[in-house]
Amino acid sequence: MVNHEALFTLSEIAVTMIGVSGLVAIFLSKGNLQPADRVRFVLILGLGILVAFFAYIPYWMSKYVTDASSVWQFSSILAVLAVSALVIPLGILMHAREALQAVVPKLVHLGASIFPLLAFIAHLINAVSWPINANSTLYEVALFLIILNMTFHFGSLVLYREPTLSVSERK
Repeated sequence: MVNHEALFTLSEIAVTMIGVSGLVAIFLSKGNLQPADRVRFVLILGLGILVAFFAYIPYWMSKYVTDASSVWQFSSILAVLAVSALVIPLGILMHAREALQAVVPKLVHLGASIFPLLAFIAHLINAVSWPINANSTLYEVALFLIILNMTFHFGSLVLYREPTLSVSERK
């Protein structure tokens, strides 16, 4: 038996952060998102969808696999494949964009890359079941680290913004 309540809560937090960051981005930019703001919002959106999706994978997997350790191991294998194929290249590409580099200090770029790396390592430990057996706690910690990365980008969206031109300045 696999307890899914914590995963469902993480999924709800991720979806809520997507909505709040969308509202904040629109209201702070007065309807005109600057390129750097768009990059950060796309990162928040992509990470939130990823967390919401991977929070439900153990639930779906537990319908077919009865061993709890195998559920977490297989779920982490899928997460490692997705993170290595999608998240890491997307994050590098998005942070490499000139629009984001012009606005955000280098320390913020470094901080934003730590959480996905730690999440990847946690999923990798769960996937190979070494040095500890695959478990729900490590899987939940990995998803939580991705939520922390979303929070980091949300703070960056609020604190480091390109100036938004008013209607009279745009003309």
